[in-house]
Amino acid sequence: MNRKSASVIIRLSFFLFLFLFYTDCSKAFAAFLLMRWAAFRVGWGERKAIYLI
Repeated sequence: MNRKSASVIIRLSFFLFLFLFYTDCSKAFAAFLLMRWAAFRVGWGERKAIYLI
């Protein structure tokens, strides 16, 4: 996975997390895990993934 596709996945999963947080919290947790997985897959730390958003 390259950096550009990882940043797209991180951004989409963040907005999905925000949307699902207000509707269904269990699915929001899954979107949060997807965001963390994409960040660590490309070699970024969690803090850098949050700054990217």
